Amino acid sequence: MKTVFAFAVLTATLLLGACASHQATRQLQHQWALVSVDGAAVGTDIKSELAFGDGLRVSGRAGCNRFFGAASLTDGVLVADKLGVTMMACQPDVQQVET
Repeated sequence: MKTVFAFAVLTATLLLGACASHQATRQLQHQWALVSVDGAAVGTDIKSELAFGDGLRVSGRAGCNRFFGAASLTDGVLVADKLGVTMMACQPDVQQVET
């Protein structure tokens, strides 16, 4: 889950830049798909994704487990903590990406 959170924070930080808080919140209402980790391509059968919805609702999939919760945006800092997550058993290759 730390990788997913780091992915979320990095993506949000790149999007925010010098944007005002309200404008940045609208820009975050989008969905991203993970395509590589540390420069290594992630297989197309592994569905890792991150989405921000209305009210900065956070949801996504870290490989086979899903996560969900809320984020806050204050002075250009995005915080998403206390996320809920499923605890399903994963195939070894999917678990490696998720970890």
